[in-house]
Amino acid sequence: MDIVANGMETSAIFNLSTLSDGSQIFFTVNATDYAGLSTSSESLELVIDTSPPLSGRVTILNNLQRNIFINQELTTVRFEGFSDPHSGLDYFNVGIGTIEGITDIKSETKVFIDFFELNLAQMIDGHLYFIIVQAINRAGLVSQTVSKRFVLDRTAPTGGHVLDGIIGSAEIDYQSHICVINAYWKDFYDPESGLAFFRVGLGTDPYQTDERPLKDVEMMTEVSWNGPFVPGQKYFVTVEACNNANLCTRRVSDGLIVDNSPPIRGLVHVGPGEGHDKYLGHRSSIRINWQGFEDPQSDIDHFEVCVSTPKGDCDVVALSNRLLHSSIIISNIRLPINISLIATVWALNGVGMNASKSSDMFIIDDTPPVVFKAPNFVLKYNSANGKPFQWEKSILHLEWEFKDDISPIVRHEISLKTHHEGHTPVERLVLGSERHVTVRLDGKNWLNDGDKYYAIVTSCNAAGLCSSEQTSDVLLDSTPPHLGGFKQPLTWTNNNNAHGNNFTNVTLTWYGFHDQESGIENYYVTVSRSYSFSELSNGVIIIKNSNQSESVHTSFVLTESMSPDESIILSIWAQNNVGLNSSVARVTVNVLSEASRNVMGILEVEKHSCDIHFCNKDCTCAVIDRPCAEVNANVTCIDISSTDTQNQTIPTCDVYWGLPHEILNFSASSACLSGHWSQTNEGSSFENIHRFEWSLGVHGHAVGEGVYDLKLENPWTDVGQRLEFIYCLPVNRSLVHGERYVIYVRAWYSKNTYAVFKSSPIMIDQSPPNVRRGRYIREGNCLQDLDFIDWTDKIMACWDGVFAEPQSFIDHFSVSLGTSPHNDDILQQIDVGLSTNISLHNIYLNPGTRYYFTVIAVNSVGLHTGLASDGFIIDTDNPIDGVVFNTIGHKSSAFQKSTATFELSWHGFQDHFSGIKHYLVAFAKDAESNELNNFFTNVGLSNTFSFTKLNLLHGESYFGLVKAVDAAGHESATVRSPKQTVDTTPPNGVFCGSTKSIQIDVSHTVTDESLSVRFNANLTKDNMYVIHGKIQNATYELYSILKMDKYSLPLQLQKRHDGWFGYNYMFLSSLEGLQTITIELETTLAEHIIQIVDFEECILVENNSAAISVNQIGPFSLTVSLGILDSESELKTVSIGAGTTEGGFQIKSLFEVHNRNNFAVITAPFVHGTPIYITVIAENHASLTSVFHSGKALIIDHTPPIVSDIDVAVSVITGNSTKMLTTWKVLDDESDVQLCSCLIGSTPLSADIQEERDSDTSQYCQSDILNLSNGDRVFVTVKCVNKVEITTTLVSRPVIIYLEPPNNSQAFVRFVPISKDSFSMTAPLSAQSSAQSNASILQMEWNNFKDPSEITSYRYRIQSNGDIVVDWTDAGLKDMCSNEHLKLTSGETYTAEIQAVNGGGFASSVVKSSLIVASEPPALTGSHLSAVFSNGKLTLDWENVFDTVTGVPTHYSLVVGSRDGFSDIADVTYTRDHVYDVIVPSSTLVSSNLTELYIKVSCTYTTGMFTTYSTSHKL
Repeated sequence: MDIVANGMETSAIFNLSTLSDGSQIFFTVNATDYAGLSTSSESLELVIDTSPPLSGRVTILNNLQRNIFINQELTTVRFEGFSDPHSGLDYFNVGIGTIEGITDIKSETKVFIDFFELNLAQMIDGHLYFIIVQAINRAGLVSQTVSKRFVLDRTAPTGGHVLDGIIGSAEIDYQSHICVINAYWKDFYDPESGLAFFRVGLGTDPYQTDERPLKDVEMMTEVSWNGPFVPGQKYFVTVEACNNANLCTRRVSDGLIVDNSPPIRGLVHVGPGEGHDKYLGHRSSIRINWQGFEDPQSDIDHFEVCVSTPKGDCDVVALSNRLLHSSIIISNIRLPINISLIATVWALNGVGMNASKSSDMFIIDDTPPVVFKAPNFVLKYNSANGKPFQWEKSILHLEWEFKDDISPIVRHEISLKTHHEGHTPVERLVLGSERHVTVRLDGKNWLNDGDKYYAIVTSCNAAGLCSSEQTSDVLLDSTPPHLGGFKQPLTWTNNNNAHGNNFTNVTLTWYGFHDQESGIENYYVTVSRSYSFSELSNGVIIIKNSNQSESVHTSFVLTESMSPDESIILSIWAQNNVGLNSSVARVTVNVLSEASRNVMGILEVEKHSCDIHFCNKDCTCAVIDRPCAEVNANVTCIDISSTDTQNQTIPTCDVYWGLPHEILNFSASSACLSGHWSQTNEGSSFENIHRFEWSLGVHGHAVGEGVYDLKLENPWTDVGQRLEFIYCLPVNRSLVHGERYVIYVRAWYSKNTYAVFKSSPIMIDQSPPNVRRGRYIREGNCLQDLDFIDWTDKIMACWDGVFAEPQSFIDHFSVSLGTSPHNDDILQQIDVGLSTNISLHNIYLNPGTRYYFTVIAVNSVGLHTGLASDGFIIDTDNPIDGVVFNTIGHKSSAFQKSTATFELSWHGFQDHFSGIKHYLVAFAKDAESNELNNFFTNVGLSNTFSFTKLNLLHGESYFGLVKAVDAAGHESATVRSPKQTVDTTPPNGVFCGSTKSIQIDVSHTVTDESLSVRFNANLTKDNMYVIHGKIQNATYELYSILKMDKYSLPLQLQKRHDGWFGYNYMFLSSLEGLQTITIELETTLAEHIIQIVDFEECILVENNSAAISVNQIGPFSLTVSLGILDSESELKTVSIGAGTTEGGFQIKSLFEVHNRNNFAVITAPFVHGTPIYITVIAENHASLTSVFHSGKALIIDHTPPIVSDIDVAVSVITGNSTKMLTTWKVLDDESDVQLCSCLIGSTPLSADIQEERDSDTSQYCQSDILNLSNGDRVFVTVKCVNKVEITTTLVSRPVIIYLEPPNNSQAFVRFVPISKDSFSMTAPLSAQSSAQSNASILQMEWNNFKDPSEITSYRYRIQSNGDIVVDWTDAGLKDMCSNEHLKLTSGETYTAEIQAVNGGGFASSVVKSSLIVASEPPALTGSHLSAVFSNGKLTLDWENVFDTVTGVPTHYSLVVGSRDGFSDIADVTYTRDHVYDVIVPSSTLVSSNLTELYIKVSCTYTTGMFTTYSTSHKL
């Protein structure tokens, strides 16, 4: 185009319409001055482009490109197929709208790369949106709008229920068949993207699929698995429902237990108590209890109960469902009486299998016991015969008898009451089946004199029904009558009888005798001329008490006639109705005549001066029970007890305890004693004995001691000629338990002669026999106590040495046998005398019933103690066997890791009668077990056990043996645990060292909806295989599924830079044999899709460090391939996590994949440049774990490679042949570079000189080019692809050949000091070298190198004193660099040299700069500061104090104070000088009298490092 003159204008307009699109033109402007001199300047190229870009397509990189649904807020959109062959694409306008082509949601955004990350956080799930894209070329022309539909769905499906059982039937929790498990599901819902498919698996824990892996069942809603399955194991069905946005929800069933065995039987009891009651007292209701029923597999579903006769079938109370109750009351019924009945309980488990147990027989008895012998007080020796009175106040004897024709009598209750409802010492006494009792009372609880008592005896039978009966009253009177005496008139009369013989009749009157409790029954009178005889009255005259008046009169005839003036002695005493006698009242009367004929007269009482009758001064006129103390008898008493009584010439006595009808040697009384005596020698008579006196005392002590108060009481009681006595102690005095007492009888032979006789001691025993500690009734045999026996027809009990009676003696034993303690429903009480054992034969004992012997020991005083045995049970059955597990946690495991221990646990063993006594356990090696050779260990009642210190072998299998032994010695069947294999090795890692190709025959199947390829491969278990392939002519809307043996997973596709889609799947085979492998493409496909599949087998190399392979297949997705296996116990769980540090989980917390899945996809909003470390934790079935790490981090790459520094070197080979070497730098710090290619053209991006081809290496391309002319502009286009298939295209600048290096005339280089401490200077330090304190980093910058052919790189080096610190280093086009991890020396100077290199490879001359390193603060020399004080001024000089680095600028700060730490004299923050004058004042606010100054000087480098010197100066 010709030059156009344009004057002084600075713009011009050209018509370029004739140029075609793609033409390149240049403009040249010439400027001419007025001297005619000219210069010109050329423009850059201008490309003609009048056509808009070509439209392409929009691909959403989300949800594996399955469909239009997006499942996360951040999604990547890729623009594909957009192009502009002329000016090239400049940018894209991207927006979002609800209507196609209208950006009403998100306005247009300029995007300068071919993908864009959209933030959809504000979008609404389920709504239809459009991504709207336009491409704009460099000419500013806009392409046609391209819209892409999408729907946001960030939520997984909701709802969903997984049910065990067959579809259409009710949900089940248990089933009896073990070969098939069925399940179905419903109610999953997804309103946004809809449901896409289901996956279902089976496991032994919720959400686990360790039994059957998750498999794709498409849209089926039912599944069935074949077994067999383990009885008792609970299986859970997990269903994963996934929507079209590839979001999934898992639901699990509530579990299904397989159970092919009935429940374990328990025990059934009838009655209101805790145990079984054989007799019940009500016909209209019954309580039934049961326990011990269990089902370790499927649990108890419900119980059913009925009541029957032994031969009937629920013929009494019909069968009814009682849910899960363990105790019920059935009412409104009418049970038969006196008929044996049983209650039966059926336990039904979850699968409907049942086990029943009947109770022991029971009988209805609705009638209480009846009285056979009415209760009454036994008054054998403590009262007058035949009278309801008792003088003993500390003992009660009761006897009774009740009978019951149906149920035995098991309990008696005794209550003692008074008629005035007062307190009694026996409010409630509970006995067993005894029919009599002796109640002993201590001194604080004596019965009250004068009270009438009655007892109520309540008898209760085994049915709990009771009846009561009351005794007759008994009156208590322990005191004798009050003493009275004679009073006038006392008269006498002499008369003649029919024979003419003279006789005397006397009339006596007396009064004062009184007994307020039981009343006077008889009076006794004697008449004698002596003190104690009764010759005149011919013995004792008995006068019945008529109770007509206070004075009593009687007349009788004497045996001899009396004459006036003689003296006779009248004696009288009273006896009450209990039989107690008062003291004897004696008076001497003088016979006085009233007429001269001496035929009548009065009897005058001699009131004083009477004669004493014995040497102890007893007389008739003294105070009652007192001697005539004032009389001087002058008679000495002679005791002939130990002399004359031995010659048998005088009567002697035998003294006995008790009354004549019952001689006692022991007494339980604490209040009363009685005694009597009789003649010993037959040749003498008591007629020669004047009188008797008795006394009591403690054996071995003085007479009366322990009974009487000898200071106040006379221990002797005169009873005249009577031969017995009864004596009750007063209140607050009682007989002592365990003490022995003696009766003393004093027989008077004359006035001054007597003999004392005494009884054998009587033992006071107020306690019943006791049970010796540690002794018990032994049942079964006399050698040991058997709690359980296995025979039913005989039993023996022994109790020798059980009872002890330390005071008296055991009189006899009573024995009974019953179904409860102290019961006698089997053997009624029998008296076995003093025998200490009993044997029962020809009886029937019911199995399962506990029986008790009751032995009652009765001592000599009638007190008894009853002892029941601990019972024995008849057990004729073996224990019920249970379930044994091969771990200690009541679960079984197929593997274990320990070689030193073998653990067992068990449950379900039962024995309802005698109970489990202990367990025997053993273990054995599989295939070598012989129970006869197994050594069993007794582990007591523990239900777990560990065998320790073993040496188990890796790979061998072992099992446990358990059997239960009951208390009767019966053994259950031996139960084996499942076998357990020892695995001592954790999972190990492998990787594919190399591969060998396997020939496969691939078949293709095409339907309307999908394309699939299928091939067969012969697999070996635990071998690794690789499936890889390519797909061409497909779109991103591609979803591939790999299926193998009911196992399916999506294949992750990656689009390659050449337009193909690739996949690579590596797996460890868990299968053996021929398998069919299918790859399905379930999407709309292009017309001519091509799929290539290769199958390879790996040569495995063990290496835990290389077991994980990680690849990035998209901006937000990674694939993880695992080479982990365990050939012994196999993998149980595999968990994968991802983090930004090794072992961390910042990106993805641990999630579990199926143990058969060696492949996983991790999706997350990865940030570009993030390092990703994968951690995998694998656990085998022996609970051994291995942790695997991915090793080197995978760097997330969202960006293409960085291609820079394209350098084109041209060398002329011949005149028209040129060798062009293009070099470049390509960097991809994240995923690394996969490959590069180059093309050459005369314009950018064109290939008219050389077509695109792969580069020789990733950093250069060498081309031989013909017909290039000097001055031609050549453009080299370089394309580099990283390993995530992202491409960078870079065009070189026009290549022009120059031969000169760059110009450095204006160039500079300088260090950028780096110091550890910051510092602000008060003045600039120009013309000084740079300095820094950091000794490991050097930073520098440079600029202003010039080169018309463009500088392509810089290089630098660093040296110090001739030593190379950093050798020549290429810095690329950077104008600043940092060298780290250096070891710089403090005080040294370092020099940097920089060169610029142009496109021709020529380097400029160097440019230099220096820097001093001062990494240590100024040092102290050890010299002191100079201080001179004169005329109030202190001159300081610290020149020699600090040792500094030469060349490093320093400054100082000074502080002077009157005290250390103060600055009240001087404070200088900055000075460059080392001398300073300080004006010292006479005083400061701190110190009024200055005597010493404290000085601190700091020396600081420009790096900020400093040292402080401190001293003081005395003024």
